Amino acid sequence: MLRLIRKSVLGHKARFALTAFAILLSVGFVASTYIYTDTTNEAFAGIFDDAFAGLDIQVSGVTEFSFSDPPVFDESLVDEVAAIPGVKSAIPNLFRSGVRIIVDGTTLGGQAPTAGFAYPAEAGNEFQGFVIKEGRAPVGPNEVLISRGAANDNGIVVGGTVGIESNRIDAQDYTVVGLLSFGELDSLGGATFAGFDLNTLQELTNQTGKVDGISVLAEDGVDAAALLAPIQAMLPEEIEALSAQDAAENQAADIQEGLAFFGTFLSTFAFISLFVGSFLIFNTFRIVVAQRTRELALMRALGASARQVRTMVIGEALITGVIASALGVLAGLGMAVLLQQALTQAGLTLPTTSLKLLPRTVIIALVVGIVVTAVSAIVPARRASRIPPIAALQSQGPAKPTSLARRLLAGSIVTGFGLLLLFLGLAGVSGALPEIAVVGMGAAVMMIGVTMLAPLVARPVAKYLGAPFRRLFGASGKLAQENARRAPRRTSATAGAIMIAVALVSLASVMAASIKGTVDELIDNGIQADLFVQPENQFALISFTPELADRIEADPGVAAVTSLRQGAALINGSEEFIVGVEDSFNDFITFEMLEGEVVLGSDGIAADEGDASGNGYQLGDTIDLTFPSGETATFTLRAIYSSPGISGYAIGQDAFALYQPEIGDAQVYAQLEPGEDLATVKARVTELAEDVPSASVLDLEDLRTEAATQIDQLLVFITALLSLAIVISLFGVTNTMTLSIFERTHEIGLMRAVGMTRGQTRRMILSEAAIIAMFGAVLGVVLGVFFGWALVRTLADEGFTAFVVPFVQLFIWVVALGFAGIIFSIWPARKAAKLNVLEAIAYE
Repeated sequence: MLRLIRKSVLGHKARFALTAFAILLSVGFVASTYIYTDTTNEAFAGIFDDAFAGLDIQVSGVTEFSFSDPPVFDESLVDEVAAIPGVKSAIPNLFRSGVRIIVDGTTLGGQAPTAGFAYPAEAGNEFQGFVIKEGRAPVGPNEVLISRGAANDNGIVVGGTVGIESNRIDAQDYTVVGLLSFGELDSLGGATFAGFDLNTLQELTNQTGKVDGISVLAEDGVDAAALLAPIQAMLPEEIEALSAQDAAENQAADIQEGLAFFGTFLSTFAFISLFVGSFLIFNTFRIVVAQRTRELALMRALGASARQVRTMVIGEALITGVIASALGVLAGLGMAVLLQQALTQAGLTLPTTSLKLLPRTVIIALVVGIVVTAVSAIVPARRASRIPPIAALQSQGPAKPTSLARRLLAGSIVTGFGLLLLFLGLAGVSGALPEIAVVGMGAAVMMIGVTMLAPLVARPVAKYLGAPFRRLFGASGKLAQENARRAPRRTSATAGAIMIAVALVSLASVMAASIKGTVDELIDNGIQADLFVQPENQFALISFTPELADRIEADPGVAAVTSLRQGAALINGSEEFIVGVEDSFNDFITFEMLEGEVVLGSDGIAADEGDASGNGYQLGDTIDLTFPSGETATFTLRAIYSSPGISGYAIGQDAFALYQPEIGDAQVYAQLEPGEDLATVKARVTELAEDVPSASVLDLEDLRTEAATQIDQLLVFITALLSLAIVISLFGVTNTMTLSIFERTHEIGLMRAVGMTRGQTRRMILSEAAIIAMFGAVLGVVLGVFFGWALVRTLADEGFTAFVVPFVQLFIWVVALGFAGIIFSIWPARKAAKLNVLEAIAYE
């Protein structure tokens, strides 16, 4: 049997080549995500090891926050640590988000993070991973270090001038005294860093007399480990002292935690591609088994058992899977490099080192590739084992196909179970799982069920999809239409892979359109302001000086102004989104007050209905908030609200400023005086904001356009990640058409003999491929729209109010997949056209 398996694979190399290529691509994508994240993790670990190599102990605040700056503490602790016997020096640290570099009125960094840090002159040219490549450290006010990448990209040189803006201070001119890198990287993930002396950064960020860390160097001959206990003993409970090695590992672990999410995100799309590839594998073995009916029957007649035939087919799949998966691991090395280059081009520059191919990566890649291949071949293998020996005496003896009635029953059960899960999720009956998870499981099961039911609709759908080709190409189009209809299982199995890929793309398109619709409804019904000011960078911890709102309110064309601040706090041990609002905020953003009123004062808090009901809060309850500074305050619940524009918890702006003084206004809303011209007032407000270059002044149409642009960018990114799954599904078309030519060689020879030209043969194959691809696309669009509706319904409590179907965009996808089907079937079409007529007629 082993010899038969080996000879069978070698004898049908062409038939298994595209299957192996699909496995290779899928496994390579899976391997590349692990290789890339492992390589980046290793590089970060090395950088932080180097960063703390010259230090002995690191003192820093303990925090449970993920998206806030490190907690600060009093600067006087630096002198107290320095006074401990055995301590050579204690260097204060301060790192704050939201410090921006301005060049020619433009904020550098785009949507990437921005931050400022204190660079001590006594550290020389290296400090905590930062390396001064040119110039010197800043030693006084209005001096700054900037990243060399930003300098090179914007023509900045040492001695030049840039603007510096923070969350609390308007842009001011600073002299560039040096250029730095992070390790060997001139740019880190597109982020921009600015280095200052400590006093300057404290003033910029409203942290006078505060630091967030202390770097300790021991005296020569003093054991650093022996200093940990006395240092920790004099520190408050919320501050800890760690060895430099532990601090480096903690820093690297924080980075790796963020990268783990990114790796999981990429791996999800990789496994989607692998799932799509399983359809190609199944279809290949199903067709190959049908074509080898006489061969397999002859083996049965010569004494092979059903089990041996089944083993042979699965063995062929295993050999294909092993070889393709092994090559996929090697391809993953190259794909990891391509992934790194693509992310770099997109502005996400991360440190790297020599590629890390860990045993875990090899094992996962091989296992998933081999298992998926073997499992996909089980059904064809069972069918092969049921071929009777008598079939060896027939000229054409494909096994009798499974009854469509049985398929209808099985497919209906699976689809019904998927629908049940989906509607249970919609009804909130999800047990311990999130509702969206149950809806997602239901959708996945439904896709399998619809794939099983697809042959039942293949004939009528292929009839309508094939009608244009019949009119365009006459006899060739008619034959293509009939070929797609007469083999509904083959058509559906090939279309199934396309269906899944297109369903996911359609789901993303529907969600993007629905988010746009929700934003439109929010703008139309939820915002009672004429002008809106927000940071250009919506993804970093950026705000701007509160004085901007005062300047806008003083404009004679402005009737009223309010602002909103954004931060975080721990509530019941969970990090929650907190906004600081003025009592007039309800005049600018629609709040449906379910209970109470938005008059919060200095100790009141409002909660959205989801948080209130989830925690069992009632009006008058007290809620403890712990802020990133470590301070805890008690607030009284004064209101429960529902708003499409705001979620989470709201406190008064005075209270917010007391506990998070470094944060300025994240948004400013302005209402115009009656009769004022919007464009004129907008121009004046834009001029008022010139000293805050990171602020964008928008009217409601601008806001609508900007939101749509950001949503479209996200859709393009997701579609790009799904593109591999689409390509693999289209390879299924190539494979099916190639194998069908083997199966129909005799038929094609007869048609050529009675007058069909090579051109007509090519058009027949190309048209059939287009029909199959469009069939899969139609099924995918229908499923994607349905899943989009379900997801919007599930997320209704999160503010989704609109369900929008982008009909034109989805129609373009169907047509595009038809053209793609043509392109991916050019090779089999040419092969069919070149068949020798006499040899084809004699072929069995």
